[in-house]
Amino acid sequence: MKKTLLMLLDESSQSDAPLTRLFRNPAFKIVTFTSALAALDFLLHNDEPTHAIVLADLVPIETRMLFLSEFGRRAPDLYSTLPILMLSEPNAKGKVRALSKAPSLGDPVN
Repeated sequence: MKKTLLMLLDESSQSDAPLTRLFRNPAFKIVTFTSALAALDFLLHNDEPTHAIVLADLVPIETRMLFLSEFGRRAPDLYSTLPILMLSEPNAKGKVRALSKAPSLGDPVN
């Protein structure tokens, strides 16, 4: 069974190809969105489990922040367990790193 990766990309089609190429693998099913809210709706209403979220750093910061804040608000359990990866632009050698998530407001701080 393929693992589903949700990618939030920039609206520019020129940036999509190099980024999706990094994850081209028969083990992955890549679902791409340019809208933060459409990506969130997919996460909340898709029957297949999503295995990770990939945010490209070419996506405007406002779009990424909207997605992350709405995701944490509307699906806190999924937000706390699903890996979220940040993908740097191909000129930066396509580095992928995991985002650290701040605890939700209801979590105790140690």
